[in-house]
Amino acid sequence: MTSMALDIATLIYAFRDLEKFWDTDPAVEWQPHNDSQQQFLDWYQCHGNKVSDIPGLTGIVSEHREVLVNYLKEYGYNHYLRSFDGVGVVSLFDLCDQWRKPGQVGVIRSYIRSNRRTADFDSVRLPAATATLYGVQGWHDPLVALDSDSGMRLWLMPHYKRPRDGLSLFATALDVLSARKGPVRRYSGAEIPMLDLSVDPDVSWLIGYDTHVQGTGYQVVAQTFQSVGVSLDQHGFRAKVMSVVATERSAPSGLPPYVLNQPFLGFFTTRQQPTIPLACFWADYDSWRTPLGLE
Repeated sequence: MTSMALDIATLIYAFRDLEKFWDTDPAVEWQPHNDSQQQFLDWYQCHGNKVSDIPGLTGIVSEHREVLVNYLKEYGYNHYLRSFDGVGVVSLFDLCDQWRKPGQVGVIRSYIRSNRRTADFDSVRLPAATATLYGVQGWHDPLVALDSDSGMRLWLMPHYKRPRDGLSLFATALDVLSARKGPVRRYSGAEIPMLDLSVDPDVSWLIGYDTHVQGTGYQVVAQTFQSVGVSLDQHGFRAKVMSVVATERSAPSGLPPYVLNQPFLGFFTTRQQPTIPLACFWADYDSWRTPLGLE
């Protein structure tokens, strides 16, 4: 299995920056075209006003590709941004902090289920002043909360099954945070693996997400990409995220087709009488089959 990641906060921040750039009254309304976009829209409406309070979040909006490319280079990111005729936005999160109390270097031995072998990994032993453990309602394993100097927390919990995708990963994190918790007193501190994670999450599910901007017209998301990096050692941690969204004034090429995969109604019209429906039908699964011919 390979590691995975997704950051929703920088995506929300990016779309809020787009809305501020357009500055319309009333505000634009985004139209989802798949389940993932609908899920993102739900989170956007729920958490959109909260992201501005997150330290380390910043970004830039521009109609000029060169401005965004130079901004990405300034922060050490390679760019994959193609030309666009709408608006582009870069959203960054970068936070480096020290543990409340530093840890000691150790070694963890783990049984790797996928290939049925044990392996040793460098680890960090963090004291109880840094690591607090909680029991979480509905979950078997304890939740580890690691405190930093600034008050930021890193939450860790064993999770043996790889999440289906980044959105389900984020949904799980929300569930864990919102669940009832109680202290676990049978441990003191925590020992965790050293970490050096670098993932480019798939955020292509946002392509096709669209809105109509007063005075500008139809805007559709044509390019999206993201990079997530997390590293930690005995001294502290660093989390880095880069998200890019670019819109076009017309629908981009390569959009997925709409899939009609439920029973449906249908009817015909003629050019001569376009307002009269002919041969109206509702097609259930019993009629979903390849005809022997059309004659």
